[in-house]
Amino acid sequence: MFRLSEVVVPGANRVCVVGDLNKWNTNAKPMQKLKNGDSAIAFNLESGREYQFCYLIDELKLINYLDADKYVKSPYENIYNSVVITSN
Repeated sequence: MFRLSEVVVPGANRVCVVGDLNKWNTNAKPMQKLKNGDSAIAFNLESGREYQFCYLIDELKLINYLDADKYVKSPYENIYNSVVITSN
């Protein structure tokens, strides 16, 4: 489950996860807004893999996950992608 606190993106209307897990689809299904204002979405991820991703906020801004397992340099300028590592 991917979950992003409302505190990180106050007032965001649309939050999406974009990355290896959905072929970097910027038109991905948005995360669901929870009662407390957080956003969440679940993906079925293969175990024993690493997935690069970012959060796309209101179709304009990419942000990283602060508690990612690690970060890797993106092929675009000085941008880094968050990485989640799934366990076996």
